[in-house]
Amino acid sequence: PEDEFKARLYKRLWLMGGKHFESFCASVLEKYLSMTGQFVIFCDITGGSDDGGVDIVLETIDGLGFYEKIMVQTKCKDRAHITEKDVREFYGALNALDGTRGLYITTTHFHEGARKLLYSINDCVGIDGDSLFELIKKTEYGICITKNGYTFDTAIFSR
Repeated sequence: PEDEFKARLYKRLWLMGGKHFESFCASVLEKYLSMTGQFVIFCDITGGSDDGGVDIVLETIDGLGFYEKIMVQTKCKDRAHITEKDVREFYGALNALDGTRGLYITTTHFHEGARKLLYSINDCVGIDGDSLFELIKKTEYGICITKNGYTFDTAIFSR
């Protein structure tokens, strides 16, 4: 079943660590942006303890020539939800680094205050665990979808 596979996928990502999750999310986003007509001209994984509140920087150009500098914060958590304070800190980093758009990605959920804040910001979006799984399904990055269900892509997950 889909919910069981999603739980196994997030557990595997959590066990592989933050660096792997950042790289995984960068690849999902690059594939999604390409599928939707964006040209990714730059993708840098900046995560770590001194990342300044941003884990991934993507620069894109669309078919009309519009440039975007997308900043991404990722949190692969086992249970803890993202708070309003977390979103405020990320939004501060997004503005300090001259990002044009922000994505806050988590494998869990956003607290009510965090959701309200995200809805009030025009250039920042939260992607919770359910929405992230939908992106993963759309891009089929890291997973294989068959008539029998889902499996891990062994090129991404070695075992």
